[in-house]
Amino acid sequence: HSTRRALSALQGRWCDEQDPTVTYVVTGLSCVRTMTKNKVTVRQYEFEVDEESQVIPRGDKSAVELRVHNPACCTPTRVIWRCNRDEQAMDGKKRRSTFVWIRPRDW
Repeated sequence: HSTRRALSALQGRWCDEQDPTVTYVVTGLSCVRTMTKNKVTVRQYEFEVDEESQVIPRGDKSAVELRVHNPACCTPTRVIWRCNRDEQAMDGKKRRSTFVWIRPRDW
């Protein structure tokens, strides 16, 4: 049940390590991403939990997932999301290979 433990650790507020104007708030299986760089953009998505493969995809159409079988990918202060290479190759788009969330300093 490491996916459930990882989901529990994801609860609360996060920001993108490379761009702190992007924040995430996780409540249960729901995540709200807010981007405030040029204009405010809000997107909500639901996490999927795949106990068998030990991953948590970031939304149903996302190529990004948390691989919970690696404990270093999800700590209380840092989460590393990885791009699913198969899906990245399918649509031909160039994406970052990892997305790192960190807890904001005021958390």
